[in-house]
Amino acid sequence: MSARGDSVWNICSTNSTRRASQRSLESRYTDDRLDRSLLTSLRRSRRVSLTMRVSWESPSDEPLLWAADAVVGATTWWLDGEPRYFDALADQIRVICLE
Repeated sequence: MSARGDSVWNICSTNSTRRASQRSLESRYTDDRLDRSLLTSLRRSRRVSLTMRVSWESPSDEPLLWAADAVVGATTWWLDGEPRYFDALADQIRVICLE
């Protein structure tokens, strides 16, 4: 599975176990079909709730989608030895290792 697929699976399945009813993913426009296909497979295998609503949004329409970019940027800097931004967010995020 691709990194994007791993992320979609993780977001949907983790939040499914928390009984989340809706998730918004950043639209990749033409690649959204791949996300939808994966989501259909996850629903059919009952790894994601059939009732969870998932939508694909543009960051210009949903500014909170930029939060993920900020966290990834802070984490990348932290991995490269510059912890200042990661340290500022550390109490607000949970790091998940995807192998």
